[in-house]
Amino acid sequence: MTPEIREWQSGPGRVNYLGKRLGRDGIMGPSTRWAMYLETLEPWRQTAVRAMLTLRGLHEQGVNRGTVPDMVLDIAGAPMGSPWCAATYSWALWIAGLCQRNGFHPSASVVALRAQLRPVPFEQVQAGDFASLVHEDGKHGHGGMVIWPGVDWLASCDANISDEVDVIRYPMSRRQYHSPVLGGYAARPGEPPESIRLYSNGPTR
Repeated sequence: MTPEIREWQSGPGRVNYLGKRLGRDGIMGPSTRWAMYLETLEPWRQTAVRAMLTLRGLHEQGVNRGTVPDMVLDIAGAPMGSPWCAATYSWALWIAGLCQRNGFHPSASVVALRAQLRPVPFEQVQAGDFASLVHEDGKHGHGGMVIWPGVDWLASCDANISDEVDVIRYPMSRRQYHSPVLGGYAARPGEPPESIRLYSNGPTR
C-alpha cells in the first residue's frame, strides 16, 4: 500500500474494468493496473470504453426493446426490436466522436459494422476494438467492445448477451478483431481476472 497509488486512485472519473469507481486502497491490484493501462490509450478509446461500461448491468424490457436498446438502434438507424449488440458498439464510438471525425456510420449489423473497420491482429488488440464473430449464414453475428486484452484470454463488454449488457471473459481465439483506427499500441495489463464472468457458449441470438 502506498500513498502515491492511493492518490492516483482518487483521480476524477477513474473506474475499474467493470465500470465501478476505482477503490482507494493504495494497492496495485488488477483494477488499478487496468485503469492505468486505459489511460495510456488514445482519448477516443478511453471515452468509448468508459461509455460502454456505463451500460453494464442494464437489461432488456421485452425482446430487444428498452430504453438503451431503443436509443442505440435509433442512432444506428435500425428498426426497433433489432439485435442491438453492434448498435451499442456504434453508440460508444459516436460518444467518442468518431462518427463526426472519421466518417464512421453507426450500424446495428455486425457484418456491416466490420466492413467499415480494419482487421487487427491478435497481438495488437487494444481496449476499444470490436470483438466479434459471424455465424455460418454470413449475415448475422455477435460483437462487443474489447475491455481487457490479454495474451490468451480477453474480456469484452457485450450488449444483447443473455438480454443484458455485461463484461464477459473468453479465449481470444473465439473472435475476430477490428478497429476504426489502427495504431497507438500500448502494453497490455496481463490476463483478465478469472473473477470476470466466463462466457463459453455462443450468443443466445
